Amino acid sequence: MGGSEEKGALGGIGYLERPNIIYIPLTGEQLVTQLLTPIDLSSLRLLRGAGWEFDDILRVFVKSINGIHNATTAASATPEGVPEYLEFRKVAEAIDELEDRAMLGISRIERDEDEITIMQITAEGRKTKYFQTLVEIIALDPMAEYYVLDLGVQGLNSTSGTFLLDTRPILAAMFYLGQSIEFPPDILASGVVNVSYDPEGEPFDWSPVFKGLMSIKASKKKPGDYFVAVAYKDLWYFIEQTDVASKETLTMLGTLIALKAGGKVRADPILTLPVGG
Repeated sequence: MGGSEEKGALGGIGYLERPNIIYIPLTGEQLVTQLLTPIDLSSLRLLRGAGWEFDDILRVFVKSINGIHNATTAASATPEGVPEYLEFRKVAEAIDELEDRAMLGISRIERDEDEITIMQITAEGRKTKYFQTLVEIIALDPMAEYYVLDLGVQGLNSTSGTFLLDTRPILAAMFYLGQSIEFPPDILASGVVNVSYDPEGEPFDWSPVFKGLMSIKASKKKPGDYFVAVAYKDLWYFIEQTDVASKETLTMLGTLIALKAGGKVRADPILTLPVGG
């Protein structure tokens, strides 16, 4: 954004009376810090406000709710063992169903001179099987007036009036989504990619973990109709043009990366020096 053309004069040096807005993207250590820092609640609220499904936001960026794990081992190059994710999926889907039915809302309120984020569930919502799922799996107090959304980790020793979210850093979310790559059998057998195995010693099938969320294909040939494709060494990695869910998830991830790497905005007056006579 440029500054005003109205100028003053000071000893042969021109200056603008109104400030210019300067956008400075993050780089180096600042950018790395943002990628490695667990995502905050405000970022999750921004994504939800922008229209992404709440369950998708939780599945990508939250690794546990009240101690219920969401494939926490997936945020590494070669995860070991079979990830725990089914109970978390039920929680995320229950929250999404309540929100779709206008039975759940998230807002900010003042409490004890602090501003907190809360989740409220209507009386009708508390009669549904979705609310019962939340009570049973993450030990919510069914009588609480509202539930506080906060960051942290806890076990399940008692009922609770809190949703404690243990969030992933952006880089961990990228590792997590990278487990959705579907390699052809010959590539898996070649030993050129890392493979996770189930207790029976068979390659673990990650597709159920990412169902409705992300599916990245891998091929030795350049794909035809694709949304995005990247060539790396001897393989093409791509998302199909018809895969709406994966396209939306990739766009959501890109939005958060842009938000976190957006950098600083300065609004300082700009001095201009005359050139020539």
